[in-house]
Amino acid sequence: MMDGLKIVIAEENALIGMDLAELLTELGHHVCALISTETEAVAASARCKPDMMIVDSILANGSGVNAMHRILEQGPMPHFFLADYPSEVFATDPDAVVVTKPFNLHELACGIAAVRLCCGPLVPHALELARCIPSCPFPTCFQRR
Repeated sequence: MMDGLKIVIAEENALIGMDLAELLTELGHHVCALISTETEAVAASARCKPDMMIVDSILANGSGVNAMHRILEQGPMPHFFLADYPSEVFATDPDAVVVTKPFNLHELACGIAAVRLCCGPLVPHALELARCIPSCPFPTCFQRR
């Protein structure tokens, strides 16, 4: 079992956010903030100093991709996006890790594992997920351009 991470969830839909928080808790993680706007995402990152962020591509009053660009200006932050349409994320962030909605517990766990292995502060985002998680039997768990 992996050590629990301190995670910020940025999700526009409150019900999806609460379900996601519950799934993360089941996986042994701690959700330190559940927010829904771009501005709140930036503030929560600074306030909580999470180990990872899970960010909806579309946030109230802004964009999850824009929020992460602003956060990354301050320093590295492991993260992945949740999106109905991954191509919209890739259009502005071609190196993004994206878990496609709707997702299940396995896909969520794979997204977390991918970010832990590939997107930490010392490893470039451009590494291919296949090199990081070659044993995952579900290669479509997450999208990578």
